[in-house]
Amino acid sequence: MYIATNKPYAVFVLGAGGTGSWLCSFLDKMSLHNNVIVMDGDIVEPKNVLRQNFKMQDVNANKAEVVGKNNMMSYVHGFITDTSIFHQILEEFPKDTIPMLIGCLDNNASRKIAHDFVNEVDNAVWIDGGNAERHGQAYVCIKENGQIVEGFESPIAIEPAFQNFEGDERRPDQISCAEHSESAPQNVTANVTSANVLFNIMTIFLNGGALMTNKFIFDTRTITVTPMMAQSNA
Repeated sequence: MYIATNKPYAVFVLGAGGTGSWLCSFLDKMSLHNNVIVMDGDIVEPKNVLRQNFKMQDVNANKAEVVGKNNMMSYVHGFITDTSIFHQILEEFPKDTIPMLIGCLDNNASRKIAHDFVNEVDNAVWIDGGNAERHGQAYVCIKENGQIVEGFESPIAIEPAFQNFEGDERRPDQISCAEHSESAPQNVTANVTSANVLFNIMTIFLNGGALMTNKFIFDTRTITVTPMMAQSNA
């Protein structure tokens, strides 16, 4: 079990698509505007309007910019290519601010960048979400005073499927527009559920609650969210 304490956080929402666009609308209700940075280099396409939190008037605009402006949050309209952007942004916050990465990603190459950043800093929280058409999961990684908190290791250390960085596991900026259009099928219910699970985990840290497990899996077909303690494979 991990007991969170009230600390100042800089919240980086990595991805403003199926999950991130909904998550930011939830965060808007918590008045975290000055502490949230939305990051995505993708643009809104007509098909996105069907399951992501966008309207037809947003088509061809950058996703992070639309989400950021709609929810009065800062935004970076570019893909994450290395860890430097996190360090640069953190310089604008007080020194005791803890970076909280909220992964709304769909590729392991970007997860690897988040993993590398956690390794570079003394304190961090990384909540990583993902989903398929009807189900998904969320992992929680916590680092304090230079050490990973026992039981809350990096998602890459826990999930073998995240350890594949070869083949098509490229960053979004390395993939053509044509390839982007061939994304895996998803469902608005799964996207909203994934955002809701991430939001619930975040509120534990932001409100000083107790976190009992490091992994949550959900299934929209059975309307269930199951907590579990996943073990590191590292």
